Amino acid sequence: MSAVAILSPHLDDAVLSCWHLLASSDDVLVLNVFTGLPARGKPPAFWDRMTGADDSVERMHARLAEDEEALALAGRRADSLVFLDAQYREAAPTGIVEAVNERLRDDAAVFAPAGIGGHPDHELIRDVGLALAADGRRVSLYGDIPYATEFGWPPWMTGDDPEPLREVDAYWARFVPEGYAPFPVELDDTQQRRKVAAMRTYRTQFPILEAGPLRRLTHPTLVPFELIWVRTA
Repeated sequence: MSAVAILSPHLDDAVLSCWHLLASSDDVLVLNVFTGLPARGKPPAFWDRMTGADDSVERMHARLAEDEEALALAGRRADSLVFLDAQYREAAPTGIVEAVNERLRDDAAVFAPAGIGGHPDHELIRDVGLALAADGRRVSLYGDIPYATEFGWPPWMTGDDPEPLREVDAYWARFVPEGYAPFPVELDDTQQRRKVAAMRTYRTQFPILEAGPLRRLTHPTLVPFELIWVRTA
């Protein structure tokens, strides 16, 4: 049985972007990084406000419970670090590489976010993954959903006719370092249904990530696919 570690910046990224790994027969560690509780007594942070929260501490407790419920649908549990989410801090944290490395099996294949979209937490964990790769670990990058699909999947993934005026790969190239090649993963119907059910379990996050009628998570042209980049050089 292969050992796999998914570096999940937030309490949903593994489910949103790596369901094919969660649904596999591999020995999968989900390592949630930014799960620390913010200080009490402050107004809710910006993302929490966008999701209708009036208390950031209570919202983080709710998100932890949602993540446990969602991962249980794939028979998984998460190991969580307690670094603060970007919305709760003023400066980038230090010591993440060391903290992550302490939790990983020596033989684990690591999957880190590609940082598509430029979210600071995702970029931090992408850079953690790249640091681990420089130290000799097997590290692949995964497409951060829904940010990676802001312009849809490219036709070469979906099998549709080429669209010369829509080059999604050019967008991704802003974030993915050289030396990584993309490999699409297609989910079967059962995997898609289970993934959608798990995504909906994130009740405090799903409405805004789905973006209402845009259906950024569940649109039928988006949900069949996930994407990883494998190091080639």
